[in-house]
Amino acid sequence: MILKNIIKWQKCTVLKKLKNLIYKIIITEPIKFEVFDYDSPTSSDFIGDCHTTIGKIVGSKNCTLVLDLKDKKDKFSGKIIIRAEKVNQCNDEIILKIQGKKIKDMRFWTKSSPFLVFSRITENNFPLKVLETKHKENNLQPLFDDIKIKAQKLCNADYNMPILIECMDYNSNGKHDFIGSTQFSVNEAQIKKEYKLKDKKYNDAGTLFFNNFQLIRKPQFIDFIRGGVQLNLVIAIDFTGSNGIPSASDSLHAIQNNGQFNSYQQAIKLVGDILLNYDADQQIPMYGFGAKPKLPNFYYNQTMHCFPLNGNPQNPDVHGMNGILNCYQQVLKFLEFSGPTLFNPLLTETQKIAQFSKVQNYQNYYIMLILTDGEIHDMDATIQTIVDMARLPISIIIIGIGSQDFEKMHILDGDDGLIDYRGRKAERDLVQFVEFNTYKNNIEALQREVLAELPDQVVEYFRLIGEEPKQVQYQRMESIQVQNIPQANMNFGQNLIQAGFMQNILQSVQNQGIQENNKPLNQQQQQFYQQYPQNNQFYPQKQQQQFQSEKQAQIFDQPNQIFGQNISKAGFMQNIVQNINMQNQDYQIAPPPPPPPPPPGQNY
Repeated sequence: MILKNIIKWQKCTVLKKLKNLIYKIIITEPIKFEVFDYDSPTSSDFIGDCHTTIGKIVGSKNCTLVLDLKDKKDKFSGKIIIRAEKVNQCNDEIILKIQGKKIKDMRFWTKSSPFLVFSRITENNFPLKVLETKHKENNLQPLFDDIKIKAQKLCNADYNMPILIECMDYNSNGKHDFIGSTQFSVNEAQIKKEYKLKDKKYNDAGTLFFNNFQLIRKPQFIDFIRGGVQLNLVIAIDFTGSNGIPSASDSLHAIQNNGQFNSYQQAIKLVGDILLNYDADQQIPMYGFGAKPKLPNFYYNQTMHCFPLNGNPQNPDVHGMNGILNCYQQVLKFLEFSGPTLFNPLLTETQKIAQFSKVQNYQNYYIMLILTDGEIHDMDATIQTIVDMARLPISIIIIGIGSQDFEKMHILDGDDGLIDYRGRKAERDLVQFVEFNTYKNNIEALQREVLAELPDQVVEYFRLIGEEPKQVQYQRMESIQVQNIPQANMNFGQNLIQAGFMQNILQSVQNQGIQENNKPLNQQQQQFYQQYPQNNQFYPQKQQQQFQSEKQAQIFDQPNQIFGQNISKAGFMQNIVQNINMQNQDYQIAPPPPPPPPPPGQNY
């Protein structure tokens, strides 16, 4: 059976649950069902189709609609039963281990090969299949594989709902024989451990023992958000040569004269808008990789695999979507695309931030958004770092741009468990890969895909470290006070830099600048850097001596202060900041400087 919901096709099987169909009472949402006779993965015969709306399904008796199927000649070809069910949001999991004893033998020469089929029984006594175990060959005392299933999937989080277990004898031709069945509920299974199987004549057909039954209560994503967890977006963009140079019309980074977005701009806008909804302060660090950055304030003549797009390693933030798009477009003029494509240096720097946040017990969770054309040349190192990051507050969302082979990106996604070259398996899933071209014309589908795994990843991280959502602290409006904390902010920014964050980049850029640019500034350069001294911090000392000492001090002090303020907004050092003596009330720090205008003769 094939479901067509407006635009996107989804392949389904008989009695398969169709999820995430949003019912809006004020909107008529058409839906089409097509039924096929399956022959092979590439060949199926059309049986018939029917049209309806979600509203008609929901509005029918017991939310169940029976429709006629029509073939290509508009003749009757069968019926289809469609049932709508409200999904109860629940993160609880059920772990179950079942052993069979004295299972009825259905064969003459050999023994039965039993397997179990789980179906939940709906309000109108309709069985909905939710799980099937692997069969145990020629075994009348089978110990079935461990079962781990979401409570929402098993019983729609209704712990009194009857669950039907059918024990079947496996046949390779697909015509399995019924052995017997029994029923249980989640609440019942927490007490009762033994269930008798009954065949079609209600005779004994064996016994199922629940050797282990656990109902694991798991909080939901929203519980952590309400408890104070702050989500922080970090963006990284691929500027390797495989994307094509921006001046080429077929480049993924080509800037169109008519104002149309290129592939990266489209992805930044559509995906960024989705994730920015969850970033409270809208201050977004932006990094590039795979290019030689030659910005006026950040010059390096070797390929860098993690560099700040605004040229300031101490404060790589831009503000909001406009800041992201402007920064991206402006920086293209100052990049020499190169290679190879390395993810690990980028992940390592983000790992430092997440580790620092965790050590300080901050309620921060980082979302690293990587936009890439799919090529990667440090797969082993990248997988190792991702495995290492399982116990850090971070998720990685990779957006595949263009039409390259994304096989390696699917490997990194690794929903079944990422394993590094040393054989270590990631303790949780923290990577989601989305191929942009597949969803760029369907924003709702793109939104669902981008956020498909993030809530569970956040919940699983806090479960892994044994932390429950914090209780919501309600305050009376009159008790809320604005505290002045600039000194603590400044100190925090300096402490993080001293702790080693981005030190390798800072040092290498300083050394490169001294080696390659140790010559006097011309008159235009002097005017530019005198007007915007914050952009002169990485030029060699010989050039800096051309300025007044008080301006030279601003070069280093101001970025540290601004960086501290931005980090504080993300939730850092709040426990310390709250204890700052209010005698610092009069202390003020200058606001961040405006973005610099282009240097004379350059459009930046």
